[in-house]
Amino acid sequence: MLTRYDIGKRIMMQFLTSEKRTLFFGFAFVTASVLLLSGPSLGADEDAVDAIDPKALIESLLNAKDETSKVKAIDDLASLHSQAKGAIDPLSELMKDPLPRVRWHAARALGMIGVDAITKIPDIIKLLDDSDALTKTQAAAALGNIREDDENVSEENALVYRDAAESILKVMLDKDPRVRRAAMRSLRWFKIDPEKLIPAISAQLENADPSVIVPALQTMADIGVDAIPILVKSLENPKSAYWATVALMGMNAVAAPAVPQLTILAASGETEERMQAILALASIGEPAKTASKVLLESLASKEPSIQYASAYAIGVIRVAGANNALQKLTRSTDPFLKEISWWALARVNPTDKKIAQQAVSALHAALSNENPNFRRAAIEGLANLDGIAKESIAPDFVAALTDKDVAVQSAAAESLFRMGSASVGVLSKSLGDPERRLIAIDILSSLGKEALPAMDIFIKGLSDKDPQFRGDCAMGLAGIGSGSLKAVPNLIKLLDDDDTGARVSASYALGRIGVDARAAIPKLLLLASSEEKMGAPVASWALLKIDPSNKDFIQSAIPKLRTALRSPMEMIRLEAAIALGEVGQPAREAVPILELIADDDPAPSVRSAAADALTKIRGS
Repeated sequence: MLTRYDIGKRIMMQFLTSEKRTLFFGFAFVTASVLLLSGPSLGADEDAVDAIDPKALIESLLNAKDETSKVKAIDDLASLHSQAKGAIDPLSELMKDPLPRVRWHAARALGMIGVDAITKIPDIIKLLDDSDALTKTQAAAALGNIREDDENVSEENALVYRDAAESILKVMLDKDPRVRRAAMRSLRWFKIDPEKLIPAISAQLENADPSVIVPALQTMADIGVDAIPILVKSLENPKSAYWATVALMGMNAVAAPAVPQLTILAASGETEERMQAILALASIGEPAKTASKVLLESLASKEPSIQYASAYAIGVIRVAGANNALQKLTRSTDPFLKEISWWALARVNPTDKKIAQQAVSALHAALSNENPNFRRAAIEGLANLDGIAKESIAPDFVAALTDKDVAVQSAAAESLFRMGSASVGVLSKSLGDPERRLIAIDILSSLGKEALPAMDIFIKGLSDKDPQFRGDCAMGLAGIGSGSLKAVPNLIKLLDDDDTGARVSASYALGRIGVDARAAIPKLLLLASSEEKMGAPVASWALLKIDPSNKDFIQSAIPKLRTALRSPMEMIRLEAAIALGEVGQPAREAVPILELIADDDPAPSVRSAAADALTKIRGS
């Protein structure tokens, strides 16, 4: 049976590694992931709205029989904002439609109409209990939009908004991140005092059920810096303190206001709470130096977990005056404590080469320990030591790529990725090893411009017998960008590859090279005009990057870029949003789906790019 500590460790490992894995795997796996470009849509296949007569559009809505025509009529009306107030009643009825796509488009439209739709707030609130997550998301957003549009709130309307705010609070901890984000955005318009959120959050943090705890923690991440007062207050409650420390650990330096309360908990809480509070202080870094005294005292604890956490925190924060205590612990009979203490000692003495070498020796020895946690800690410790030549430890990380433990493999891969150009040489040599060549090329291809020394390897790899290897090499050239000019002939040849992923990767690489890849235009045109659901959008994007002023390319690319916005691959959605913004006003037909992406995309970078694209399109 999992303990609270086990659950906390798993959650934090997910939080701590998710961003790194996105950075590492996101770039390298475009070739494979783009095969899913035809996946479920976030939005409708919206067309540009030319008609401006509300009555005619309402008539179209009333006559619409199938899903597609209903959605188009709804979106056409939504684009008129308050001018569509005559459609409020039929739109409200459509929120009862059996098709979720129709329901959420209707809710979104009412929100865009604004305060005139206030009478329908009770109906919109009902959708917060809908079985469809996107419907709940748009319902929460609609409530916020209506409140935002009301500049002079009457006493009567205030009561309606109170009910809406209370209902939104209930979905603030929904398991779906889109619902949580929409709820938090909406609550800002209702001007909810953060102090009023504390009871709701604390109640969830007191729950022992991970299915309840995890959404609460993720909501804290969604709220960001505004969540700090809530979490500091939760630290004072013994029932919620542990989970508050877990949430704070994922916020890094912005959690600095919590240092005083975390310091108290680190000194006097239960063992689990103390350990987690110490780790939270470590994640805050430099601003947590005021906790140095407590951390030094904790090194003498009889609880191994407290000693581990304290030594780690002292190393991260670089606590002064820790030398004697750490030197003593380097002679410990506990191999894990010894390992961490050497690492911490080297961290607090960054200019002492002798200590650094002793730490490297201790960590290197731990790489052969039977316990995978020791091996993983050794890899991460070596990767974060100052004053050592990264090239000297890179071979150890490459060797660990085939470790029998997956977590150790991931730690090695991430460490090689973070080393950047220092890992290129050893990774290039490992391409001849059948066991390591695929993961090695994955890492190399994700290094971006730092992989420039490997360009000839990438070019040669475009003719490899393994299609995944060919695609990864194309992605490596894409990362180098315009510096890969000499690869253009080979990439053009790859456009005829039998493997879809390789072709798509070649298109992407040519687009990243840009104007100097003009020789690829004829073949890219063929691919862009094909029926390939995966290849056509990326080829259209590439044509725009090669010749951004070509009006024919622009017109043919827009619908395909809208399709690309629905890709499950973050990079594809990001590039599509950026490209539509660069097109400007001619891309106005993409506004509805860009609005959805700007609100609901799971990736902050994509949401930001979509918002920027909307500004450019509307401002052109």
